[in-house]
Amino acid sequence: SLCDWSSDVCSSDLFGIQKFWMKGSNPISNAILRVDSNGEIEEIIKRSSILISGGKIEQSIVLLNETLRKYPNQEDVLLSLGMAHRKSKSFLQAEQIYQQALQLNPECVECMNNLAVSLMMNNGVERAIGLLVVVNQKKPDYPEAHFNIAVAYEKSGQIKNAVNSYQRYLQLIPSNDSRQEPALARERIRRLQEGL
Repeated sequence: SLCDWSSDVCSSDLFGIQKFWMKGSNPISNAILRVDSNGEIEEIIKRSSILISGGKIEQSIVLLNETLRKYPNQEDVLLSLGMAHRKSKSFLQAEQIYQQALQLNPECVECMNNLAVSLMMNNGVERAIGLLVVVNQKKPDYPEAHFNIAVAYEKSGQIKNAVNSYQRYLQLIPSNDSRQEPALARERIRRLQEGL
């Protein structure tokens, strides 16, 4: 799985790369995608994803930084770079990169979602909740944001909100979704409801 299970949060850049890799399209960001004629950026994102999955995070960071020098202001590259820094537990660096992506596209819900995940992983749960509320207002059918806000609510002791958000997440995903997140959401709902 490409989900970061050490923190129980899911990130759209992880899911986006997974979908990009599996389906051959790039749902990470369409807002400011500027691709060279050979599709070099898409290939770099694929390679970066493989490096990260293989535990070669530093190599991924180097690759993505080189890409940004060649093709500055690439929102999708920034999202991947932020994920790489988050995986290396460089949360402040990840937050700065997501902020940079948001400066390019202030409406980027994926950027907001990923920034919220980094905040949550760096003891910024309340700030993450605030940001994820905005994401859910802007894009109410974005399942990963509902999952992430459920985790944040759970961490902050807001159990009813957590259960509601996990349930909303499950409503938004296909019933045959084989990722680990749906099973985790169902288990958390069961466990949280037992404690109510």
